[in-house]
Amino acid sequence: MRASCRRCRPTRAALHSASDDIAAINGALAALTSEHREVIVLHDIEGYTHDEIAATLEIEAGTSKSRLSRARRTFRERWRGPA
Repeated sequence: MRASCRRCRPTRAALHSASDDIAAINGALAALTSEHREVIVLHDIEGYTHDEIAATLEIEAGTSKSRLSRARRTFRERWRGPA
């Protein structure tokens, strides 16, 4: 078994930064409407297709696509600020 390498371990600053990023992502997701949060979670996290989302949420596939586009834009703005 190899000895642990100090260079391979994340620094405290890197861990703190990652923790801040996770908190910002969770905050941005929580700030979305439930409709927007649903499509982001189903598509980007769970890997559902637009047809599967449409069937699950009982909406049209086109509605799923437009909702996801708006949800991503809103998420980006809340996570990083307006472009």
